[in-house]
Amino acid sequence: GSAFEKAGFENDTKVASLAIPKLLIHGEDDPLVPVRMAHRLFELTSQPKRLLIVPGARHTDSLTCASELVHETVSTFVKQCVS
Repeated sequence: GSAFEKAGFENDTKVASLAIPKLLIHGEDDPLVPVRMAHRLFELTSQPKRLLIVPGARHTDSLTCASELVHETVSTFVKQCVS
């Protein structure tokens, strides 16, 4: 596993207990947190939820790699959650 996985974070347990809307944005090429972990958290969490995997993005540059896609996804998700 990755160094992040070995660090002992209990994200699986934490995300499953959240009773709020969840928007997960993850860089496809993240070298620190494997993209499979984003998919795993998405599977474990309840609705409403949305997962955006940003093509070509690494750990912290999803917004700079795909600002229009990220902004559109956030806007749409928020509108769905408040309507």
